[in-house]
Amino acid sequence: MDIPAAELKTLINIGYFACLSGKVAKARQLFAALQEMEPQGAQSFALNLGEALSHMVVDDFTVCDEKLRALMASGDEEQEACAFLALSLALQKKGAEVQALVATIKPEHATAHALGQSALTLLA
Repeated sequence: MDIPAAELKTLINIGYFACLSGKVAKARQLFAALQEMEPQGAQSFALNLGEALSHMVVDDFTVCDEKLRALMASGDEEQEACAFLALSLALQKKGAEVQALVATIKPEHATAHALGQSALTLLA
């Protein structure tokens, strides 16, 4: 079953919102169902990021960090994955790792750069 890109994006955003609203199990169910559709490109990245986020919000940092490192290694939207990993590490109070990661985020990647800077403020 093919879902139009705009609708897929909306469903992924609903999964993000579910994570941030404490409905992690529902978010994971949604992400798993969407993964079965084998999305490509930006949607695939967003979906994988959502799965990582679903672990971050419940302090399951080991799985979260593994998923984010895999996203970074894939090369897809590496700067954004790096910024989310910096956020995860900041929540774990791993200051040196956060600083090293944030230093690699290029300012021209405005969203990733802003998230990286936010991660640094969590260390203060």
